[in-house]
Amino acid sequence: MAATLIGRTGAVAGKDYAIADMARIGAAREADIRIQAAGVSRIHARLWREGDDYWIEDAGSTNGTFLSGIRIRKDRLRHLDVLTLGRSVDLIFVVRDDEPGAVASAPPRGILSVTLEPLDGPDAGTPIDVPKGEITFGRADSNNVVVDSRAVSKMHARIERTPDVVRLQDLGSVNGTFVNDTRIDSPVVLSRGDRISMAGVREFRVAIERSGEPEDASAISPPSASGPLFSQEWKTRLVWSAEELAELAQLAKPTPEAPPEPEKPAARRPAAAAAKMQAGAAKKISPASKVAPKPTPKSAPAPAASPPQ
Repeated sequence: MAATLIGRTGAVAGKDYAIADMARIGAAREADIRIQAAGVSRIHARLWREGDDYWIEDAGSTNGTFLSGIRIRKDRLRHLDVLTLGRSVDLIFVVRDDEPGAVASAPPRGILSVTLEPLDGPDAGTPIDVPKGEITFGRADSNNVVVDSRAVSKMHARIERTPDVVRLQDLGSVNGTFVNDTRIDSPVVLSRGDRISMAGVREFRVAIERSGEPEDASAISPPSASGPLFSQEWKTRLVWSAEELAELAQLAKPTPEAPPEPEKPAARRPAAAAAKMQAGAAKKISPASKVAPKPTPKSAPAPAASPPQ
């Protein structure tokens, strides 16, 4: 296994540096990889190999050593990592097989497109195209991307797109610019899938398409190691349409019990109907049940008149 640093920007553009088991990087004559550029210290960083891994360590430089945009003291290098020295030198770390006949992996080619996907706010889900050159973010209407929030500065941040690199720079904002939840204080090289945040109130996901790179497979979730690769439920599962599924969902809901109906009050009969019913009932009474009228008492006979004397 062998490794190479490929210069992409600034004074190192177009230059390749083979890496042995250990190398010192800097502007001094005694440096194993000599890079004379603004912002590069005499001995800027040290790079070495441990087994199959390569490591980079900042050697107390003035302007810092950055790995994929994050300032580091010591970290492990991975294939196609972007190593930045100071503010103007970008190198791409490439690992290749050193077996006979093996072909070295090529560095990423030119950028075809860059888009930002808003993850929140009123424009969530609507991609923002980043053209070649630069775009600015901020609260003022003069920005390319206006973020309407008092937490965002008038001129908050800037993204610069070159043929090979996409950089994000904070413009001295009050509440900060963040990459993957880390606040930045110097230009950061963006990678596909990075999340950038303006003052913690608006967040964007970066999508970068390069020529010769495969489609992004990050959206495909790897299969779980605890279960089978494919579900076996398909053997007995029926396929339903969306309308049928909606109907089944409605049928599956428990039917609520109907509340008991309140007792209805007895309807009042009209007075005329009540009188008719009473008359009919009187006709149905049997004669035996009728009360015999009381006999009229006979008057006593008048007394006979006495004869005249």
